[in-house]
Amino acid sequence: MDKKKLRKYLGIVAAITVLMAIIVAIFFLFDCKYTQADVSGFGQGAVGGDADAEQSYDDDDFDDAEYTDGGEGDDSYDENRGRFWPLEADGDVMTDAYGSVYTPVYGETDGDDGVEWGIMSYSFTAVAEGVEDLVIPGDVYGVPVSVADKLMGDVRDREDAITVLTSNTTLKSLTIEEGVTSIGKCAFAGCEALETVVMADTVTKIGDYAFSGDTAMESLTLSGSLEEIGMWAFYKCPFETLELPDSLVTMGKYSFNSCNGLTAVEIPSSVVTMNKGVFRSCKSLTSAVIRGNEKEGTSVGSHVFNGCSSLVCVTLAGHISYIGQYTFGSCSSFEYLIILDTVDKIDMFAFYLCNAFERVYFGGDEESWNKLLDKTYNTVNNHNTSFLESTVYYYSDEEPDVDGDFWHWDENYRPVAWADEATPDTEDIPA
Repeated sequence: MDKKKLRKYLGIVAAITVLMAIIVAIFFLFDCKYTQADVSGFGQGAVGGDADAEQSYDDDDFDDAEYTDGGEGDDSYDENRGRFWPLEADGDVMTDAYGSVYTPVYGETDGDDGVEWGIMSYSFTAVAEGVEDLVIPGDVYGVPVSVADKLMGDVRDREDAITVLTSNTTLKSLTIEEGVTSIGKCAFAGCEALETVVMADTVTKIGDYAFSGDTAMESLTLSGSLEEIGMWAFYKCPFETLELPDSLVTMGKYSFNSCNGLTAVEIPSSVVTMNKGVFRSCKSLTSAVIRGNEKEGTSVGSHVFNGCSSLVCVTLAGHISYIGQYTFGSCSSFEYLIILDTVDKIDMFAFYLCNAFERVYFGGDEESWNKLLDKTYNTVNNHNTSFLESTVYYYSDEEPDVDGDFWHWDENYRPVAWADEATPDTEDIPA
């Protein structure tokens, strides 16, 4: 090959090389650029203004080290709340100003051309270390968010295993915003610094062990649409008040076991099942009201109040379908029970070691009481002796003109025997 042809050939190669370099540069530039209209995120809109305005941002604008400390007063953190960006340039996993991780859940979705395969939801799966005040959004750019399970056992060794906040030591407050419908198993278990939890009204299910062992929790606001609380969900959480929504249907085993800050609880009539040990060993609990489900009845499972050593009185209103074994076992301060309506069955050992039990305030007459006794285990050695031998008072609006034990409500809505007007030493009982 002569020199002239060689120079021509080398020139063509050089031109092709330059052209390829330009193409690669353009591709990289656009591949690292993300555009998102209708920024919803945490409901605070896009940075600097209108949430409906198209926003553009580069990977360099969201360096992880700069935006994941979550500290109050951190300008970059405050300005970028409500913004999401990919953890990797070519990935679907998203992050935000908290350093939280949102993993896509894929499935069939409705698209412009019919049913398509795509991202059905995002699962909140992790957060950066050091975050004290965390907000979990209801959606990532319009795609709904749920809170993942903490993977247990050997599963944690899998490459795709994801842990959430189990045993986190810095988180103090948690807000779960509207749109989130479920909180996964063990999601926030052992968060020893967590003090405040607020759930939006879209949450319908709390998984097993979800907040178990959160021994600093002072305040809990449950969803107004909550239907199910998993077992051991709030074990040893020390909050002093508990408001259960009238949407609640199922309370899992030991769900509030050893919540020693509680002094009074009221179970709404929506609840059908109180599983074993729901309030077991709540040492400060003095009174409880269970408003039975009129349609199906409320089943009060075994050991529900077992070991509540300060419990003085319990009110059963509405339809109670079942009182289980050891339901009030070892309630050493339990003095009296108010039964206003129907109880279908009281099982053996229900009042085991209730040595202080003295009286029952019954909403019906003596005939109805005898029918209830027929449905109560009263055989020898069934340990319901204190209940069966207690004094029974029958309700009367007006002072009766016949001999017998009768009662009525006083002005503070507490039960009072007509004979002696002795008011029990306990807190007011809600109407």
